[in-house]
Amino acid sequence: MAAFEFKKKIIALEFPDVKIELEYNSELRRKLTQVGESLQTIGKEAEANPDSGIAYLKSGIDSICGDGACDKIIGGREVDLDDYVDILKYIIVEITNYTNKYMTQFSKYLKNEITD
Repeated sequence: MAAFEFKKKIIALEFPDVKIELEYNSELRRKLTQVGESLQTIGKEAEANPDSGIAYLKSGIDSICGDGACDKIIGGREVDLDDYVDILKYIIVEITNYTNKYMTQFSKYLKNEITD
């Protein structure tokens, strides 16, 4: 039987000029949940005041990916509210896909252990 090893679970996010690696753990899931909950309330405010929406989205991206990550992702590009939404959506989708893959592997393992 092989010895147990602690392994980091890494999610690689690839943007045009930067690659960001996130460690998949409970802290990342907590941050994602907080950003998601806040997104539910920011929608109407962002429509009325796009600058406020952009500030929130930048903060959410930095919260998940690390301080200054949003500026690195944007680089020197001219972007608008929809671009920030797309960036955050990409991040959320990648984390969700990783979570689903991880949980599928775990459930297959459980199923095999229970039936053996």
